[in-house]
Amino acid sequence: MVLSSLSFLDFGKVTKAVKINFVDMKIRFWQKIAILVLAIFVSVVFFELLLRLTSAEPENLAKLKSSSLFLYENKPNAQFTYGGERGEFNIEIKINNYGFRDEEFSKERPEGVYRIAVLGDSHEEALQVSLYDTWQKIMAAKLGQSLGKKVETYNFGISGYGTDQQWLTLKERVWQFSPDLVILAFSPNDIGDTYKNKLVRLKEGKIDVISAQERAGGNFLGRLLRNTYVYHLVVKVSSVNQLSKRVVDKIRVKILGFPPEGRFYLSDAQLVSGPFEVIASQKNPPKEVIETWQLVVALLADMKKQAQDHGAEFLVTINIPRNQVDEADWDKLRNQYHLDKESSMAYQINEVLSQMTNESGVTFYDPRLDATNWKEDKGILHFPVDGHFNQNGHIFMGEKVADFILSNNLVE
Repeated sequence: MVLSSLSFLDFGKVTKAVKINFVDMKIRFWQKIAILVLAIFVSVVFFELLLRLTSAEPENLAKLKSSSLFLYENKPNAQFTYGGERGEFNIEIKINNYGFRDEEFSKERPEGVYRIAVLGDSHEEALQVSLYDTWQKIMAAKLGQSLGKKVETYNFGISGYGTDQQWLTLKERVWQFSPDLVILAFSPNDIGDTYKNKLVRLKEGKIDVISAQERAGGNFLGRLLRNTYVYHLVVKVSSVNQLSKRVVDKIRVKILGFPPEGRFYLSDAQLVSGPFEVIASQKNPPKEVIETWQLVVALLADMKKQAQDHGAEFLVTINIPRNQVDEADWDKLRNQYHLDKESSMAYQINEVLSQMTNESGVTFYDPRLDATNWKEDKGILHFPVDGHFNQNGHIFMGEKVADFILSNNLVE
C-alpha cells in the first residue's frame, strides 16, 4: 500500500514536471516568435530609413496624393526625375500649383487669348518628353500661327486616369479657367480603367460618384505600408516575375486588405495592369465591356452638356497605341490573350467610340489612318520600350489635331 502511494506521488510529480516543462516550452516558443517578429520589424524600419537616405523617392510617392474625391491626384508643386528603361528618356518633371503637369494656370484670361483644356491620361501628361514637346503645346503653336492669335493649352492629363476621372476633372477642376474648347483624348485602355476604377456608376440613368468610404481599399496595415519606400521597391521588383508577382498580389489581398488586382489605388496607379482593354477589342465582348461602354457614353454626353452650358466646344480624339500602327505588336497581344483573329482587331475600340460619339452628336477625330501614313513617311511614333508617344508621335498628334480643329471650324 505504501509502495502504491509512493508510485502515485511520483507519477503526480512527473506529470506536474511535464506540464511545467510544456508550459515553459510554449512560453519559449512564443518568445522566439515575438523576437522574430520584432527582428523583422526592426529590419524593415532600418531598410526603410536606409532607402530614404540613399535613394530617390519612388515616383508614386513623389507624385501622387490620396484624394477624397478622385481615386488619387497629383501633389501640387511636386518635382521629380522620370527616367525610362534603357535610357530612353530622363525628364525633370514639375507639377504646377493646381496639381497638373504644365505651367501655372491663370483664372484670368487676357483679351484675345483662345484657351484649350486638354483632358487625358499618361499620353497627355507625357512624362517621357519635355513639356514643350508635348502634342498639346505643338497644337497650340500651330493654331496660334494659323489664326494669328495667342492660343493657350491647359494640360489636365494625369497618368492612369480613365474616362471617369477625366469627367470628374472637367466637372470639378476645369471650368474655373474658362476654356473655349475642351479636348478629351481617349486612350484604348480608358475603357479598362473606367471598369477597374469603380469610381462612378449609372444609377437610375444618372451618373453617380461612389463615395470614398465605399470605394476605400486596404486595411490599416495596407494603408501604412503603401506610403513606404519598401512597399514600392517590393512591388516593383516582384513585377518582373509572374510567380513573385502572384505571391505579392496574394499578400496584398490576404494580409493588406486590398481587393484582387483589377482597380487602381494611390501608389499603385502605375503598377496594376490587366487585359480588359484587350478583351474590349473583340467584336462581341463580354457584358462587362458593354456595360462599361454604356457608362462611358453617359460620361461623354455629360461632358458635352457641360461644355455647352459654359459656351465651349467639345472634341473627342483618341491616342493611337503602338499596336494600331505596328501589326507585329498587335499579333503579340492577340497571341498572349488568345484572341480570335477573325473576331478581334486592334482598332475595334476606335470603331465603337466613333459609333457612340456619332450617336451622341459629339465631334470625334480618329487619327489612326493618319498615324499609319505618318509612320511610313516619318518614322515610328512610340518609344520602343516604354510604348508612349515619342517626340515624333507628339508632333504627329499636335499637327493633326490642329488640322482637324481648323478644318472643322472649332475655333472662332
